Amino acid sequence: MSDDAERDRFSARAARYARVGANVGGVAARIAGSRLLGRGGGEGNAAALSAALGGLKGPLMKVAQLMATIPDVLPPEYAAE
Repeated sequence: MSDDAERDRFSARAARYARVGANVGGVAARIAGSRLLGRGGGEGNAAALSAALGGLKGPLMKVAQLMATIPDVLPPEYAAE
């Protein structure tokens, strides 16, 4: 494999992880803000988290799938998404 192809694959993977990390970080900040202010919004947050995690591939996707199958790891509205 050429160095250019290897570099392109690595940069694409790094960009995907950065994009997913930024999206999940935004959702986490929204959830933390809602809890600090005593607001609900669990269902909206669950949908936003599901959309943010939709770009996962490989091992990170498997971790998200595993978390959804273990009872009480996630609130019911999150596991349903």
